[in-house]
Amino acid sequence: MEVALTIVRHGETMFNKKRIIQGQGIDTPLSDEGLRQARAAGDFLADIAFTHVYSSDLQRALQTAEAILERNKRSCAHKIEVDSRLRERSYGLAEGKPVEELRAMARAVGQACPEYNPPGAENLQQLKQRVLEFFHSLCDSLAPVQFCSGELPLTINGNVSSTRKPQTVESMSSTTSSTTQTEISPLETGSLHQAESQNEGPGGDLGAEVLVVSHGGTIRQWIQHLVHDLSCAIPPGTHSRLNVVSPNTGLSRFLLVLPGGGRPPTSILCIYLHHRQHLQDKDSLTVPL
Repeated sequence: MEVALTIVRHGETMFNKKRIIQGQGIDTPLSDEGLRQARAAGDFLADIAFTHVYSSDLQRALQTAEAILERNKRSCAHKIEVDSRLRERSYGLAEGKPVEELRAMARAVGQACPEYNPPGAENLQQLKQRVLEFFHSLCDSLAPVQFCSGELPLTINGNVSSTRKPQTVESMSSTTSSTTQTEISPLETGSLHQAESQNEGPGGDLGAEVLVVSHGGTIRQWIQHLVHDLSCAIPPGTHSRLNVVSPNTGLSRFLLVLPGGGRPPTSILCIYLHHRQHLQDKDSLTVPL
């Protein structure tokens, strides 16, 4: 089964803007700028007919997922699945402190971020294991779905949030037509239209369209696993971006072939990595976790 996976980092919070580490212990909402970013990401993804939507349970991610779906014109997903495994890395005693203080703590013991573990923090191996548990359960749970049409309520933990009217979609090319016509920033390689139209799977039809909204450090570990452990092909010239934290509402999109039976993907292709053209404010490009 062929699956499209779109991974989005949450929008900006005031702690992001002030470069203060949030981790898991500080659960702040989106700022006005973060809401603008989330809506812009939603506009960019408006014509993708998502069949499954997952979000971290921290409110900055959940608000971003809500905003994206509220702008979506075609999504069949009527429920945001909240999963704590998508949370940001726990930074222990460093949470609530400026990024510069974390770096100073690391230097004091002869280490560099992000490998340094503040007291009480989650180490990178623990973070990776948590991400892999989510990814494996996602792959195991996906089955070909009937892309739907009609009026559907959007619910979060059983609460109705809004109502949308998605349209029927049959293939990758139709789900990405408006998205892929967008001009790509200089940091993107090639065209989204060319990438998706030339690299969709052999049949051209998708079994599922998955949206996941998570956090910078978590997404970084996930993408590194896809590339380094599962040999995911990425666009030329983007290797230097594997180790960076995605900007707020940065978008990464993948095509996966799932053999079923609980087995890992047999093929993974990255269409774009940390795409950010929908962000107009350059100050949004560098933010802490």
